[in-house]
Amino acid sequence: MAVAAATSGGFSLGHAGGLFLLAAIGGVIVGAVVAFAVRLVRSVVREPLMLNTISLATPFAAYLLGEQLHASGVLAVVVAGLLVGQDTPRAVSGTSRLQTGAVWRLVDFLLEGFVFLLIGEQLPTILTGLDAYSTGTIVVASVASVGIVLLLRPLWLTFTEYVPRRLHMRLARKAPTTIGA
Repeated sequence: MAVAAATSGGFSLGHAGGLFLLAAIGGVIVGAVVAFAVRLVRSVVREPLMLNTISLATPFAAYLLGEQLHASGVLAVVVAGLLVGQDTPRAVSGTSRLQTGAVWRLVDFLLEGFVFLLIGEQLPTILTGLDAYSTGTIVVASVASVGIVLLLRPLWLTFTEYVPRRLHMRLARKAPTTIGA
């Protein structure tokens, strides 16, 4: 939207908001459709290697379909992943889950390595670009960035620990009790 606004010379908040909303809703719908299709396929397929292949292909299918339909491919992947993951314990055997978990750990490891490789490739360019700033500015920006991260990280961990526990306690109080269960 920003590129379209910059190249066309005009910007309408209503139009941009409508396109954003349409892309978001479209991404959710595409993700749900992909998840439904994956659930159907997994109900027929029982071979762990095939289920592993389906698991690896699902995010790509969701993203590409979402982008092809001018919806949010990222939201399509997230929704498909959440819905498929919700169904996985019931729909897939333990052997398949163990194998898929091992493969995803490997994929995660390789992607993290690739990201750090790309960061390392950019480092010389970044360091050369720092010549435009004084040493004091760089030090202040670095200290501020690290300080903010060191402050926000414990707050975030406390928040993510506290909120689910409080929500769980609140839901437990509201749950109906059954006699003889």
